[in-house]
Amino acid sequence: MLSPQEICQKILGVHEGARWVKVFDRYGKIVFEGKKDHVEPYLSKEAMESLRTLWFQVIQGVVGRVAQYWGQAQHLHIQFLKVGLFGFPYVGGTVVVIAEPYVPATIISEIQNILKPSQR
Repeated sequence: MLSPQEICQKILGVHEGARWVKVFDRYGKIVFEGKKDHVEPYLSKEAMESLRTLWFQVIQGVVGRVAQYWGQAQHLHIQFLKVGLFGFPYVGGTVVVIAEPYVPATIISEIQNILKPSQR
């Protein structure tokens, strides 16, 4: 099984536009995060914390409610004007990838393959 550090490094290597990878536990606490060296956040630290809390609650709530009807979520992809957001289940938590908007959704299968050994 890969460590959170190894997972972050492998995911950042999937595409040059992958900027940031965060591994969360089931309570929304960041277990590990990795980013490309040249990456600066778009937002202030306070704004990022506020959004992280909001997004985690929204995603967990929506996915949890819908899962009872459609089964466990395999991934989540939301495309914004400035960034792409990819979310994946991971050993009792979540992996979130923030990428440049031009990164294609085809990276989803590559990331799932990275995470697969850790989900057994």
